Formats: sequence, structure tokens, C-alpha cells
Amino acid sequence: KVLDSPKEQMIAYGLGAKTTIFGAGIDASYLRRVGKGADDEEYDSEDTIWDLNLGYPVAEGVEFKLGGKYIDHDRLTNEGLTNEDLSFVVKQVTAGISVAF
Repeated sequence: KVLDSPKEQMIAYGLGAKTTIFGAGIDASYLRRVGKGADDEEYDSEDTIWDLNLGYPVAEGVEFKLGGKYIDHDRLTNEGLTNEDLSFVVKQVTAGISVAF
């Protein structure tokens, strides 16, 4: 997918899959973005995003959920900033119980 703007463009591509293994629903996705998406964005960047979610039914209408997300952001233009300001990594893990009424 290519997003055009008058000055720059962002290129994004992704891959996702959903399946069920031993009764557990698994949803995984990967997204890669490079560039500057809009005129109001201040800099070019390169992002890699991994997302994984698991849902396992424990009773009728009750599901255990476990998820994780990994984001690696690299700033491609440095405009006088140090290397520490150019990139960051986010790691997130979530867990919970879903109840349907």
C-alpha cells in the first residue's frame, strides 16, 4: 500500500494470519512502514510492528486472552538530534478474561 502526499510518500506492507489450534484462536500480524505519511508529520521514519493475540475459551461465554505487541521505530532524519533521540522500542504484554453476557 502506498500513501501519496504532495511532498513525500509512505510505503506500508503487512502480513496477517488467523487460525485455531487446540481450540485456541490465534491472530498474528506484521506491519512495516517506511517514509513520511502526511504533510504535518515532522520526519521520515521506519517502523516494524509485530502483534500476536491468543484467545482460549475456558467456559461458555468466558475466554482467556493473552496478547503481545512489539514496535521498533527508527527516525530516518536527524536534524541535529543525537542517536538516542532517533529510535525507540516498545514491548507490550496484555492478559485478561473476556465475559460475554
